[in-house]
Amino acid sequence: MNTAFNDDETGQEPLLVRRLMPLALALYWLLIFTATHLPSDRLPELGTSDKLQHFVAYGILAFLLSHFLRARAKWQRANRLAIATILIVGFYAIFDENTQRLIPGRTYDVLDILADCIGGCLGYAAFYVLPKPSLPGQQ
Repeated sequence: MNTAFNDDETGQEPLLVRRLMPLALALYWLLIFTATHLPSDRLPELGTSDKLQHFVAYGILAFLLSHFLRARAKWQRANRLAIATILIVGFYAIFDENTQRLIPGRTYDVLDILADCIGGCLGYAAFYVLPKPSLPGQQ
């Protein structure tokens, strides 16, 4: 019996997952962009290290992005998927830090980019090791 939460007989990810992943990725990416572009005096104090916040945020971004890219045929090979995910997250981290210079109370910090990239790598690693439905043509 096929449901929105189970693989179908072709081995594709469930329809619900395929349709929700782009939305989840877009909403999460918008959340990160908004949070990193608010003036610093409007941000809530989370009681954790700034670098830890970057690490976790970009780890989640890479995890979601990996799922999204995996559903596209040309990114199904693990090495291409890893490279694409890490490059996209890394370039976005650089873009994000550079645009923060325009926001009152925000500054550019190369260590934030490093935390973002390390988080992105570990987010991809989590995606890689966790079980996933097989895609068409895979065993």
